[in-house]
Amino acid sequence: SQDKLEDLIPLKSPLQLQRADHAFGLASAGSLSRGYTARYLFNTQNATRQTGEPNHCGVIGGASQWYALTNEVPGIFTLRTVGSEFSTLIAVYTLPRNRPLNMTNLVLATCDNHGTNSVVHFNAQPGTTYYVVVDGANGGKGNVQLNVSFDVPSQVTAPHRLLNGNFGFKLISRPGAVHRVEASSDLTNWIPILKTNSPSGELDFEDPISGHLPLRWYRVVQEQ
Repeated sequence: SQDKLEDLIPLKSPLQLQRADHAFGLASAGSLSRGYTARYLFNTQNATRQTGEPNHCGVIGGASQWYALTNEVPGIFTLRTVGSEFSTLIAVYTLPRNRPLNMTNLVLATCDNHGTNSVVHFNAQPGTTYYVVVDGANGGKGNVQLNVSFDVPSQVTAPHRLLNGNFGFKLISRPGAVHRVEASSDLTNWIPILKTNSPSGELDFEDPISGHLPLRWYRVVQEQ
């Protein structure tokens, strides 16, 4: 994190939070293209408000820290300040292409002001840098816990007959994500048949009672 927006160094590769002295990759439970979670702890006691900085979410701040964040595949970022010790603000900005990095050129994407658990969600496109600022409402300062998660929509291959005659398919998702597999014969009545949280993010699913069925419908629901 940096006290001043312009001190953030240019992003040289996807999936990084950056600061002026060095870059560091986000923690991941597996393939970065499928998603990740990370937690960052920092203190805003010496943070300030720089010239031209707006009131994020329309609330007076005064002790902001900035991050630059990007991704390599389309997905959804979720940022939370749960665990922080004072009332926080989160705002996310983008920078129009070919414009210099300064407060005047930033475009607000989303923001939230919800005490010690401010939360923002936004769809992130590859190649776009998102400038994230965490501030304290009415000049609040102290220890901040910034929780970052990036989720890629789950992918399911079309169900097909396996060599043993049962139906099966492959599920690809974020490692550790919990999914519920349900089956139906009429698209109206759905029966839960499996709950999984594959550590690798991949699951080769087989329906053991489907060999005698002419067809069967499946749906996969991500629970967390």
